[in-house]
Amino acid sequence: MDAEDRHRYFFVATVIWGIVPPLFRTRLENDYRSKGIGHRNAFCCKDKINCRNNSKLPLIYCQWDLLYTENPGHPGHNCHCKFKANPVQLNDLDITLASLILLNCCHLGTSEENAIRKLRRYKNDYLSQTPISMGTQIQGISSGMQMIGPQIQGISSRVQVMMPHIQGITSDIQELLSYQRNAATCQYCKKTLIEQGMDERKINSYKLGQDIFYQHGEIDLKFLLNENYIGTITDVVIMDDGRLVMCLYYQSRLLICNTDGSEEAAIPVKGIPCSITAVNNFTVAVTVFQTSINMIIDIYRRIEIYDIYNKHILKFLPVPGPCYGIIMIKNQIVLGVYRGLLIVDYLTGEILQNIETQCGPWGIHSIGDKIFFSNYFQNTNNLHWYSFTDDNIYTLTLPSVPMSMTTLRDGSLYVLCKDGSVQHVSTNGKHFKTLKTNQSQGFSDCDKIRYNSKQKKMVTLKVGILKILHEV
Repeated sequence: MDAEDRHRYFFVATVIWGIVPPLFRTRLENDYRSKGIGHRNAFCCKDKINCRNNSKLPLIYCQWDLLYTENPGHPGHNCHCKFKANPVQLNDLDITLASLILLNCCHLGTSEENAIRKLRRYKNDYLSQTPISMGTQIQGISSGMQMIGPQIQGISSRVQVMMPHIQGITSDIQELLSYQRNAATCQYCKKTLIEQGMDERKINSYKLGQDIFYQHGEIDLKFLLNENYIGTITDVVIMDDGRLVMCLYYQSRLLICNTDGSEEAAIPVKGIPCSITAVNNFTVAVTVFQTSINMIIDIYRRIEIYDIYNKHILKFLPVPGPCYGIIMIKNQIVLGVYRGLLIVDYLTGEILQNIETQCGPWGIHSIGDKIFFSNYFQNTNNLHWYSFTDDNIYTLTLPSVPMSMTTLRDGSLYVLCKDGSVQHVSTNGKHFKTLKTNQSQGFSDCDKIRYNSKQKKMVTLKVGILKILHEV
């Protein structure tokens, strides 16, 4: 950060930390005093006006421990009487927890709800993830507050006047942060992009529909798996070193093998692995769920992080509901969940953002500032994407239902459709071209496609066969 960037950062940090928490607490207190906190609808509910039908409140462990204590006098079941509420004061609630309660338990207008989501996102995007060390932050913020004290006092006065209209604050903060979107890339970010091999000047864009891949080989999975289990591979990822890691659904394990079909190892999973993504060169994140004995009721869902070199689990993170896919974006986990996308902090498990999609996002994948997904369960031909830049969702209609997708080296997208066709979608998500029959032979009858830019390899998965494609 240069001097001007630090000045802006300290300015925004002071505004958010000094004004947003009291604002959220006041709104929460007013709602409680006037209507009472809304609660989840149940058969015994007598307050049909104020009860809510929201999904489960996405609390992480430290937030749950702050709010509730387990009551040891009621063992053997998991209803509300097993827990008792702690005497929490409003000042105990930070921005994240206060916003969760406001969004899930209070009665908000559309403008208020949007404002709270944006304020929380600003805090997560611009304060929780920064390229400078914590020590530097603390020293800088101290001097920064002294430097911009008169400005902060002015902002505070403005915000107090605007208190009844919470949504008005977002435009002020958005104006303060707009330089990060419109100005040139800062030196730190540019250095990071170059280190990751993502410097746009070094990447030649593909022409939509051009010849990119040819089939190099294939793996007959009968040699790796019992024949009864060859159709139970739910997902696969190519690591940067070229190894493949597969989720074996009914065998409850991760299979690690090479592209020549030789098996390296298997890691047991306590549950059923569903989706997988690479975190870094030696770590993967896997969505896992466990069922009851009769295999009907889903009782526990989580993300598990595995070290594939030392063959063991590193940690697990709880998930509030069913997952339809997992990817990594800038060291954060993105999950497709019921009617939304969850942005989860990889280190703490904190839910940083909940993006509403109005559908179960299937086959999620990312390009730059976009997250692509389909509405597979409703059998539509639409490919959707969420844009972080303007917080909107866009749609591109394809010739068939999108099933699986993967990002190519230039940021464009290959989308495998239900009719067997492969659509090459542009980086901006506005255009596509269908691959010719001779170009899509390596994709025939498959239901999963995955690409690795460092290896310049694509894998396609169908029942019993894993095909390896190389770039031309």
